[in-house]
Amino acid sequence: RCDAELRARAAPFPIAAGVCTFIERLSPTETLELQRSADALVLFNYTVPAAAGGTLSFPAKSFEYLNARRPILAIPRDPGGWGNALIDSTRSGMAVDSIDEIAGVIEGWRRRWRATEALPYEGDDAAIARYGQPAQAAALAGLLDGAVQGTTVKR
Repeated sequence: RCDAELRARAAPFPIAAGVCTFIERLSPTETLELQRSADALVLFNYTVPAAAGGTLSFPAKSFEYLNARRPILAIPRDPGGWGNALIDSTRSGMAVDSIDEIAGVIEGWRRRWRATEALPYEGDDAAIARYGQPAQAAALAGLLDGAVQGTTVKR
C-alpha cells in the first residue's frame, strides 16, 4: 500500500531503483510462493523495545520467512533482542544495523551468487520447527489446558 512512496524514495538512487520490482498486492498463497522462490529475503525489523521485557512486537513476516528456508537479512537489529535470537538460534540469517554491514552482506551474497548461482542457507530445521504452527498450536493447547485445570504450565 506504500508503493508510490517506496518508488519515490528509490528514485534518487537509479541503480537501486533499476533493480527494484514493485508488485501489487498478492494473495497469501502467491506471497508464500514468491518468498520460497527468492534467493534471499530482507526483513525490515521495525520493533519497539519495552523497558523491562525487550521487544513489544516483531514482524509476523519473520515466521513466513523461516518457513521459506531462504537466507534472511534483518534490518536493523531487533532493539529488544528477541528477533536477533530467533534468527541466530535458527541459523536462518543475520541481523545488521549499519549501511556498511548491509552493503557487506549484499556484496558477499552477490559474489557467492556469481560463483555458484546460489546463496548459502544453513537453517536449523529442528529449531525452525519450534516456531511452526504445529509446535505453536501444541504450546497454546498446553496453556489452555493448564488454564482450564487451574494449573501453571511451564513453557
